Amino acid sequence: MASDAYCMGRLVNGDGEAARELIDRHRRPLLALLRRALGPVPEVDDAFQNIWMRVVRSAARYDPIQRFDRWLFMIAWNVVKDEWKRSGRAGQEPLSTDLRDLQADAEASAIRSADARKIRMALRELPEKMSEVVLLRYFEDLTEAECADQLRVPVGTVKSRAHHALLRLREILEEEPHGSTD
Repeated sequence: MASDAYCMGRLVNGDGEAARELIDRHRRPLLALLRRALGPVPEVDDAFQNIWMRVVRSAARYDPIQRFDRWLFMIAWNVVKDEWKRSGRAGQEPLSTDLRDLQADAEASAIRSADARKIRMALRELPEKMSEVVLLRYFEDLTEAECADQLRVPVGTVKSRAHHALLRLREILEEEPHGSTD
């Protein structure tokens, strides 16, 4: 199997088969990221296509020294942010989840135990640098070191952003109406 960098070189030279090879190779992880960030909505398919159109248009600017999956993630992240802005859905639905899980533990188990759709909506209210750490760390299950590598920041920065993001998520979720007056 040819490397991603080799396929990108072929793509730059007009080889459409190289694009198909890259799409097939990265389809599952990319779709998983999009579903986690956007939910099970038609926008996932549109975003997926938009990402690959951007890859093809930007192929000549790809640096083969850079890891392709990192470069692809940055394109995907920009498409997700564009979709969040375009859809304007943040904060439109009431919260119906128990927040004690989030308050008890700021690790992935707390994020996963809450309603993922509500979390996705709350993520849209976070600053970009915080939401990307949460998506990578808790939804993509990357280690702090892998997140740091992906984002090109120190591990301490990942820890700090994750900590502050989870605190802010808790605040956002607590601000939402609960649907009852216990």
